[in-house]
Amino acid sequence: MNKVIVIALACLTSACVEQQVDNRPGRQFDLTYANCKRITGATGQYVVGPKGTNGVPVVSAGPGGNLRGQVLLNECIAQNLGTTVAKLPVAPQKVAPGKLPLPTQYPLLPGDAELWPTLTRAQQERALTFLKQGGTIRDSLNYE
Repeated sequence: MNKVIVIALACLTSACVEQQVDNRPGRQFDLTYANCKRITGATGQYVVGPKGTNGVPVVSAGPGGNLRGQVLLNECIAQNLGTTVAKLPVAPQKVAPGKLPLPTQYPLLPGDAELWPTLTRAQQERALTFLKQGGTIRDSLNYE
């Protein structure tokens, strides 16, 4: 009787594992994710969620992961799978004298459009450097 229960449990566990694998994004995504994690140097764990508006699963920071790694991974995955990351809509803004325009050619985070005009010219230039290197505006503020 104990052997029957063990076999039944093993089959049940096996079926559950197969079900989880069937719901995963696919081998191509797994290879791309692993390659992007290596290329970007993203550390920690990241959670693969449902597909986003661009048809690619969205990666979110998990234990030990961070926002910078999340942004870099999502951008890398989208580029390697032949899609683009959906950019957040940004309302047109007037540029104050002595300030830089919002750099919409780079991936921005929610709240960046509101934060940008509050920065000094020096902070904007530093943030632009960070954006060009794959960082975020908020990352640039952490190094002041």
